[in-house]
Amino acid sequence: LQRGDVDVMLNLPFPLVPTVEGDANLRLYSELSSLTHGILLNARESAPLKDRRVRQALNMAVDRAAILKGLYSGRGQFLNTVTGKNVANTIDPGPYPYDPARAKALLAEAGFGQGFELTMWQSIGRWVLAEETAQVIAGYWDKVGVKTKVQVLEWAEYNKRSAASTHKDCFYYAFINGTWDASYTVQRFKPTFQTFRYFDASGDLLKTIEEYERTFDPKKRKELGAKALTGLHDEAVWLFLWQLDELFGVSRKVKGFKMRPDNFLWVRDTYVEA
Repeated sequence: LQRGDVDVMLNLPFPLVPTVEGDANLRLYSELSSLTHGILLNARESAPLKDRRVRQALNMAVDRAAILKGLYSGRGQFLNTVTGKNVANTIDPGPYPYDPARAKALLAEAGFGQGFELTMWQSIGRWVLAEETAQVIAGYWDKVGVKTKVQVLEWAEYNKRSAASTHKDCFYYAFINGTWDASYTVQRFKPTFQTFRYFDASGDLLKTIEEYERTFDPKKRKELGAKALTGLHDEAVWLFLWQLDELFGVSRKVKGFKMRPDNFLWVRDTYVEA
């Protein structure tokens, strides 16, 4: 990029942002991605994770602000439910606070005061700094008594297992929103959904999700979406992490370059000045 061999560098590493910003011939382009990053918790098969208090404790045990600032230079926004902030029919129900003392108390209430062991799965080379992030999260969980072992897999096998709902305990994943509606992730918690089934909604939450999926009236749909997303937050179905800025190093000769929030590059009007 600095030599001029390429005009746009995709997936600019976060540590190289100052290099780009300090070069008079380059500029930084960033766009908040709709990718929702989280740790999916296997509440269907892992005995400790079947307890909502344990899932809530895992959320409270992790200092997301410190990770976002330390690894990602603060370039992102917190995710507090299963859908990002820039898609239709979404809400932000608010964060779980970083409170390791409360996390330990919840674990004790759930009968795991002496802790337990978890395996966290991560893919190699798929998401920027994801392996480092998994190690840091494992460290936070260790501090509240949840001894966490990180296992890594090559992406093709990793994604196959993820979709087949066969990961033991928990795993890191980032969903791109393929429909630009909260339905894309909300529907995954119906017991009849065929892939990525790690938590089965039940009772009123399931009724809300099912009604949301068959409702067309915009106002009612928005109300149901908010109720479903709040319920999924309260159930702590994931360790909710963040949406990250997608970073690009761009030559100042490039004009009109854009990325849509769903990660499609919009280059129809892009050109390079001579």
